Amino acid sequence: MNVRLALSTLASPAARAAAARWLLAVCAFGYVLTLTIMVALGGGTQRWFFALLAWGLFVYVPLRILLEAFQTIAPALRRTLVDQSSHRADRYDTRPTIELMVETLYEGSVTMPRIATPVQGVRTRAGAVAILLRLRRQDSAPLAVVLTRCLATVDVWVRDLGTAAGREASGNIQIRWAGVRAVIGLAALTKVLIAAAADRGEPPFVTTLDPQLANEYLDACLDYCDDLALQVEALPWTAPALDLEVPAGTVTAVRERWREYCNIEPPAVEARRAFAETVTAR
Repeated sequence: MNVRLALSTLASPAARAAAARWLLAVCAFGYVLTLTIMVALGGGTQRWFFALLAWGLFVYVPLRILLEAFQTIAPALRRTLVDQSSHRADRYDTRPTIELMVETLYEGSVTMPRIATPVQGVRTRAGAVAILLRLRRQDSAPLAVVLTRCLATVDVWVRDLGTAAGREASGNIQIRWAGVRAVIGLAALTKVLIAAAADRGEPPFVTTLDPQLANEYLDACLDYCDDLALQVEALPWTAPALDLEVPAGTVTAVRERWREYCNIEPPAVEARRAFAETVTAR
């Protein structure tokens, strides 16, 4: 499973480029090692070209061709793994299966707005995986509590962004983008967790809020974030507050941890762990 999962990541051009760099480094090291052994055995370096040809023609080139072939092989392998993991009873028990489930839930429940970049998708999925992993611990709050905190934070944050946008001059639209993209990532993460709660057969919130209404609210937030980012004169956020009764201190802590995570280039492991610990704290 882990080997197939690792191979399936080669569907990404960035992953293939990284693998190609590693392959080149390994082949270069192997070539140097071969020359060293030849010298140690008294053969000198007269056959350096033969060694270079052997490593290049019989090792690097075939493996490089195979690596590029994974551009078409890896997506099919990934889809197979995703389909298999979605039917497993232990799909939330290990990191590989959780990563596959999060990918499935993300693709099925989230439509990112235009202003979002691929980085927001990466952060969303990685954050959801971190939370679902921590939910297995005895000292973690239930998923319903985590979801309620995330939704309450989005509710407060998008309202604050709308208020701030109304006060800004038209020339300052770019200063909204960092906050807007952070909210987009958190709203998308919340949608993924709502889908996970439905898949796990658990209540999504500690209140009686309908999951469908919550999803519609989050979709409206994502659309509004697009307006905030792409329109100079953005309209205020007029949707009524959800009043989820989450303490203001908790909302502030979740918001700050997520903002810190968004301000660091991926993978930002420590920042992601701090966010997951904050949102799942009992």
